[in-house]
Formats: sequence, C-alpha cells, structure tokens
Amino acid sequence: MKSLIKSLLYSFLLVTLVASCGLKYTPTETRESFFQKRQGKISDYILNQMNGQTLSYTSIAYGKTTVLKPISYKALDSLYELKYQNELKQIKDMRLEEIINNQRQMALNDTAKVLYLENHVFSLGNADTITFYNTIFHLTSDIKISDVDIKQSIFLPAKYSELYRKYLFEESYLSAVNYASEQEKKFYQKYKDEIENRSIAQQDAFVLHALKLMELSARIRTTSNRELLNELAIQLLPKITVNPTNIKISPIKESIVRSEIGSVSTTGFTVKINFSSIKNGVIKDNNEIQLQFNQFLELKEIIQL
Repeated sequence: MKSLIKSLLYSFLLVTLVASCGLKYTPTETRESFFQKRQGKISDYILNQMNGQTLSYTSIAYGKTTVLKPISYKALDSLYELKYQNELKQIKDMRLEEIINNQRQMALNDTAKVLYLENHVFSLGNADTITFYNTIFHLTSDIKISDVDIKQSIFLPAKYSELYRKYLFEESYLSAVNYASEQEKKFYQKYKDEIENRSIAQQDAFVLHALKLMELSARIRTTSNRELLNELAIQLLPKITVNPTNIKISPIKESIVRSEIGSVSTTGFTVKINFSSIKNGVIKDNNEIQLQFNQFLELKEIIQL
C-alpha cells in the first residue's frame, strides 16, 4: 500500500515539475491528420478560385495519394531500409549511422521538396447546371499548392448529377443495389473507353448521351441495344415528322466487321420505320424512313425512303 502511495506521489510530482518548466507533450502528426490538412488546403483553394461566383462546391472523392520524392529523399529511404534489414539480423553498423545522418542533412538542404499528388473529384454547380472535375493537386510538404492539373471536366444539366455519380463510380442503374451487373459493367467499359477518343469539345455531349441511355435502360429494365433502339426510334420520330401514327419498326439490322483473327465487332445499326402521317387533315400511309446509328447508339443519319 505504501509503495502504491509513493508511486502516485512520484507521478504527481513529475507532472507538476514538467508543467512548471513550461513543457508539454506534442503528439506526432499522423498520416491521416496530414492528409486531412491537405484536403482542407485543397477545399480552401477551390473556394478562393470561385471569386464570389454563386456556385456550390461539393467534394465527391479522393483517390490514392502519390508521393514524389527528390533523389536525396529516395537515397535516404534506401539507407533506412538497409538499417532495418541490419536490425532484423541484430547488426549495428556505426558507419551506416554516419552515412544516414549525412544523407538526412542533404535531404533537409535539398531545394526540391517532397510532392503529394492528390486526385480529387469534385463538382461546382447551381440549380440548373453542374460541372464535374477530375483533378490532380500538387502539394508540397509544407502544404502549399504548387500546381493543378484538370484531367477532365464534364458539364451537365443538374438533373443528371446523381446519374453521373453512378456512371463515375460504376454503380448499378438498373437496380437499387450498388453493385453493377456484368451487362452494366460492359456498358461502362465501352463508353468510358470511347470518351478517350473524343475531343474535349465532344466529351460533354457524349457523356450526356451515355447518361440518357442509362436513364432509358432503367425505364425499360434492359441494356439490350435492340430494345434501346426501338425506344429511341419511337422518341425520335415525332421530331422528324408531323403527327406520326401506326408506327411499325422493322427488325433492326446490325452492321459488323470481322478482324483478321476472326473477332467480330459492331459498327452500327439500321432502324427502318413505317408509319402514317396526318398533314392538313390528309392521312398519308406507308411513309418510310431509315435511321442510321453508330455502335454507341448515336444517331448519324436520317434517310427518307
């Protein structure tokens, strides 16, 4: 009992002594807290760049941090790795300690500093429109932004915001679960691969087209190209002709090419429509048009037959 009291008294006196000397414990900064500081810096930077615009900033996601180290830091890492391997073998190398100290000083004096590359996806928008940005922020070790790379920006009507998030994270748009089906995964792969082939000026419209196909797929509960084309043809016809009735769609023809190794790929689709139209009270039967779509179900040509 006496030893316990002495121990408690000693602890109290030690704390009192440390406090009286003005010393305090400063915990080492964790990776997570340092990452949060970089996130805060990025958010502040974006808000400052808005210059008072009435836009709403939404942080959507951060990717994996990429750390770029100068040669002096990489050499120091290699030396520490060698020291670690020695310690596993219970080897103490005083010469290595000296080399590490010298290299540490070189790293501290190096004008080139460690860079942290943060992949940040965010949006800026209002009630009508929204722009999604996929960016790389370059931050120095003292949390200063040295550069910003915009990998992609997509401008959309605001009503497609949630659907674009599904597209971005490849979630299911046919069901309430988040996991996409194999058909949905193939859809995402196909359209995301193609957008790399489109010019920057074309990308907004192409992504919007993909989102509208997703919306249509969700309504008719299928990803079938033929079913989607039937619906697209019915939607397009009133924009092409006046008061169409008795609409009949012929079996859809698929254009394919075969490579030298025997693989087959689709290059487009032909949709033939027969319909009646009413103009000035006169009914005209057996009108025919032909719609040409590419492999991404984009309308390329309208042919009056």
